[in-house]
Amino acid sequence: MDLIADLGSGPVEALFTEASAGRLQLVTSALTLLEVLVVPYRAGDNSLAERYEALLTRSRGLHMLDLSPELLRAAAQLRAVTGIKPPPQRIANRGSSQCRLQSICHQ
Repeated sequence: MDLIADLGSGPVEALFTEASAGRLQLVTSALTLLEVLVVPYRAGDNSLAERYEALLTRSRGLHMLDLSPELLRAAAQLRAVTGIKPPPQRIANRGSSQCRLQSICHQ
């Protein structure tokens, strides 16, 4: 099973390819796993849910952070000062898929 090939071509595949080659380090949180599993579970596609989970938990160059109370508190304080919204809300407010990806990577 080639997890990166499952992504199809595009900016997300490019990020995972660079990380897999050791040229880039990706960081996400356990919230990402929650968000990406909703659609496959809703559709009853457990196989796709398993592939998504494998991609996020076993990909070389991708580190998933646990969400400790301390980290959540720091994120809340940052949001209170800056007004930055959590990624799922920020993604929903963008137009193209490339713009959505860049909004996460560059803000």
